[in-house]
Amino acid sequence: TAYHMPLALRLEGSVDAGALARALDMVATRHDILRTRFETGPDGVVPVVDDAARPLFTIETLPATEGDPACGLPVRLAELASQRFD
Repeated sequence: TAYHMPLALRLEGSVDAGALARALDMVATRHDILRTRFETGPDGVVPVVDDAARPLFTIETLPATEGDPACGLPVRLAELASQRFD
C-alpha cells in the first residue's frame, strides 16, 4: 500500500545491535505516529496508539558466505517487502 515503505540499511563496520535497537525504540517512543495502527470499530476506523514498550523494529543479521557477502539478502528483502501492511 502507499503507507507500506519497506526499508533496508546496509551498515558497514562494527555495529552495536543493542545500541541501534535502543536508538530506534527511542525514536518510536517520541513519535506516536510510528506506533499508530487503525482498527475498525462500531464507529468506523479509529487510530490506536500502541504502548511505547512494544518492540517495533527487528534487527536481523544474515550470515555471509565467502565470495558472497550479501548471501540471502535479496530473497529476505523480497519476503519482507511482500508482507501485508497491518
